[in-house]
Amino acid sequence: MTTTMSPARPVVGSERDGYRRAGHRRPSARKDRGGADSPAHTTAGRIVTRRQAALALDPTVRALLPRLSARLLVMQPSLTIYDTIWPATPEAGACWTLTARIFGPVMHIVCSYAVTLCFDAEDRPHHFIVSGATLAVSEDASGPALARAIAAARRAGPLCTASPNVQPFAL
Repeated sequence: MTTTMSPARPVVGSERDGYRRAGHRRPSARKDRGGADSPAHTTAGRIVTRRQAALALDPTVRALLPRLSARLLVMQPSLTIYDTIWPATPEAGACWTLTARIFGPVMHIVCSYAVTLCFDAEDRPHHFIVSGATLAVSEDASGPALARAIAAARRAGPLCTASPNVQPFAL
């Protein structure tokens, strides 16, 4: 099921399908422009730039994350700043995760939301991807755009996984 909303559009499917359906083009990886002695052109320099941008956006994102957390999502959000640029997803640079763990006598449930900060080819914050039971891609990296994407993702709820606490006995 795909729900189309404007401007944030929830998407079901792979991340590539999410970009295509949401009308976003995947930012291309930054091309090396020479000047290897310049710190901004090295991978380490790019990671430092992304880290600074993610830390600058952290208060804004954390202020909006309570909109995702229902009563059961009681864990504090965690921020992960990526220390490498992955070839498969060069645009992803940081991720805030909200999780809840519910333990029962025979099974446990883990529910989560993730907010991923994506960068453009110049390592500037470009947009957010909010994922739970569905994906919502913001139109840019601003607070109001993130709020709309959070509202769209919250409608579908968190991603939940349930598992038994014990192995079933074979008879």
